[in-house]
Amino acid sequence: MTTDDLEIGKLLEALLGCGGFSQQVPPVEGLSPEKAFATLDASLRRGYVSARIQRSGSDQLNSAFNLTITASGRVFLERHRRVVSHPAEGGDVSIPLDPSLPARIQRRTQFIRLIYEEAEASMIKVIDGPRVGDDLGWPRGETDDVLRYWEGEGLLRYIADEGAICLTHEGIVEIERAISNPGVATAHFAPHTVIIVENMTNSQIQAGTIGSTQSSSSRDGIDAAAIKEFLDAFRSALIEAPLSSENDNVEVTQLVVLAEEELRSDLPNKRHLGSLVNTLRGIALGMVGSGAWAGVATLAHQMPH
Repeated sequence: MTTDDLEIGKLLEALLGCGGFSQQVPPVEGLSPEKAFATLDASLRRGYVSARIQRSGSDQLNSAFNLTITASGRVFLERHRRVVSHPAEGGDVSIPLDPSLPARIQRRTQFIRLIYEEAEASMIKVIDGPRVGDDLGWPRGETDDVLRYWEGEGLLRYIADEGAICLTHEGIVEIERAISNPGVATAHFAPHTVIIVENMTNSQIQAGTIGSTQSSSSRDGIDAAAIKEFLDAFRSALIEAPLSSENDNVEVTQLVVLAEEELRSDLPNKRHLGSLVNTLRGIALGMVGSGAWAGVATLAHQMPH
């Protein structure tokens, strides 16, 4: 966490001490009035505080009153409290990290896969990104760098400015493409790397190795015939009654392709296939108002969840 972050945390704590609202900038322990005012400006720009303000023509903050902590500000403050509490819990919990490029790439891959696992391949499940880095023993700066990297690449998005994140549709599609075809590179993952995660347990996924074997009761619990019927019907409906945008049609078709490839695999991954089918089921049920999708919706209802 940077010095600016710590100062913003102090300001928000002071504002919260006033009940979350103050007519003027409250006194902030350790900050001069001038510094507290500058910190308020940074907090306003990040969306952590709302207020009635006046700015100069050069965008300098001239005055502010009726200050209120926003929802994003409260999320940030919770993170700030966790960070500053670390010393009281026994000092710096982070471990030294290899600064080489291959090690950084491996950490990014490890992190995004952990997010995928925790989110259960969902775009709507919110994950505390900094907490995932904490669990790995990383310094917060490293976690922030990895979060911003994947945000910049479009694989995840911030729900709140400091830490609450979700996977994007593009992120799920690329991760699952890499899982389905581990020997083929994607835009962000080299062959066999996306599935390398330290301490992963109970996974059917295996990294590329020489002379290795893998066993699984791969089709236990998978009704291949029912899934194939559903996917075939979904494809037909998508052609007859496309979704609202061409981009949506392309992306959803990619999901169908991934599900079909997984289903044809000699060792289909039940969890991965189930995630894909559940996503497509939800899309089909959302299109039930269109006659072309009625049969798909019926199949969706009949399939086990």
